[in-house]
Amino acid sequence: MSNHQEIEFKNIDHLGIIAGIIDSIGLVEIINKLIGQEAGEKISAGHVVKAMILNGLGFVSSPLYMFPEFFQDKPCEHLIGKGVKAEYLNDDKLGRVMDKLFIKGLTEIFLAISSQVIKEFNISLKSSHLDSTSLHLHGEYKTSLPDVTFDNNSSNCQIKSPQAIEITYGYSRDHRPDLKQFIIDLISSGDGDIPIFLKMIMGLCLLVYTLAQRQIRAALSASKSTIKNQLGKAINNPTMRWVFQCFQSIHLVKLNNQEIFISNMTSSREYILSFLPDNCRHYYKC
Repeated sequence: MSNHQEIEFKNIDHLGIIAGIIDSIGLVEIINKLIGQEAGEKISAGHVVKAMILNGLGFVSSPLYMFPEFFQDKPCEHLIGKGVKAEYLNDDKLGRVMDKLFIKGLTEIFLAISSQVIKEFNISLKSSHLDSTSLHLHGEYKTSLPDVTFDNNSSNCQIKSPQAIEITYGYSRDHRPDLKQFIIDLISSGDGDIPIFLKMIMGLCLLVYTLAQRQIRAALSASKSTIKNQLGKAINNPTMRWVFQCFQSIHLVKLNNQEIFISNMTSSREYILSFLPDNCRHYYKC
């Protein structure tokens, strides 16, 4: 009789922290409520967006490029949702979800998510900060799109597809009047921290990052605690990038396809996790 046992290692690293913040927001549920779910689909739009954020904050130089390959060594079911496999996160699925997000309206989706963040994390709106950034582009960038009308069965009305961002010439703060450009508007909470309005879906990565950073800094300050930075100095205002670096080389270990333990969870990593929401700590336990 063979006693062969299969041991598998999957990289969690800092992605459990990101997944925990996403869960705290309730982002998957918000996306699925706005976009809807198709009968028989293997992975919902909300879980795809969660995967996009994990990828976008996953220390990769080209987010959304080689997307399924990024998740090959990650515990997809553990981080994203029950039954999720890396092969479900293919280009076709990502494309269909991004089309749905665009049709629904990226600004509307971001506002729904940021509204939930404001409520869940008690973000003060006594004041806010507006900033605009211009990005110049090379090439023609013909952005005209055909108008498409969609039937909204839930409200018995028709919805027109959103208009593409207008890429055109204008006053250039980059001193390149020869190049076309577009503008990004960002409104953040009065302390300049949490983005509450942004006309780009990848603003969700910024939202999750700054929310996590805000939470750990507030917890450290409230408890008069510190953690060490890369120079070994005790600080109470770490950047989330440094916290992410502290969580590299953490693995989910499986034996015969059953989760058994999380490797390399040192006391210093447990200490840092204690200042983050319970939803983050959940991903570093079996």
